[in-house]
Formats: sequence, structure tokens, C-alpha cells
Amino acid sequence: MASQVLSGTGDVTYTNNTGQNVRIVTNYMKFTNSSTIDFGSITVSFGGVSTTIRTYGGTIGRGIAGTTRDTGSGATASQNFAKDIFQSGEIEGVPLELIIAPTETFSVVGSAGVITIAAYNIVVIPEAG
Repeated sequence: MASQVLSGTGDVTYTNNTGQNVRIVTNYMKFTNSSTIDFGSITVSFGGVSTTIRTYGGTIGRGIAGTTRDTGSGATASQNFAKDIFQSGEIEGVPLELIIAPTETFSVVGSAGVITIAAYNIVVIPEAG
């Protein structure tokens, strides 16, 4: 079975129905925040576990070469994402590459009314290639 590319906007859900393990690689994901004063969160779930991370927004992915989001700070967008997480008291990271077994589900969900997934590009690579 060939690789599958998931691209779009909004929450992401993928269920592995390939009959084999799959590798999920997040190449790009951008979060936007509709609130000017509140942190929101994203919840990443895979293989029956999940982690919720508070954030104000930002961009994550493999090989991200960002621009500054905070004027004059010199930080990349991915550094700002990390800074926002640390400022909120959270220290968990977001997995950019993981493996799920057959029938397991992977999802990324933004907090209702605050964090929106503005864009994503994810590749799903079956174990047999």
C-alpha cells in the first residue's frame, strides 16, 4: 500500500485500517487562536493515549524555517510556539513522528472556540512501504 498524504484545515483524524503498522509524520501544522487574552489547547491522541498541551498558537513540523511572530524577538515561529507552551506552565512536547498499530486512531484536536488548526500536512507511511 502506498503512502497517504493528509492535508487540510480543522481537526485531524486518521484510523489505521491498513492491516499493518503505520508511521505518521507531521510535516506542517499551524494553530491559530481566536482569543486575544486566553491560551487554548491542542490534544494529540494516538494508540489509546493522549496528551493535551496549552498553547496560544504557532507552527510545528519537520524542518520548519519560521519567521518571527513577536516583533523584534528574532525567534522563529516554532520557538515562539515552545515559548508559549513554557509561559503557560506546560512542559510536554508534541510528537512529530509516531507509529500506530492496525485499528488504532491518530488525531489532533484544537480546543473548542479558541484554537483552530489552520493548516496541516501529514504523511501516513505503511510498514511495508
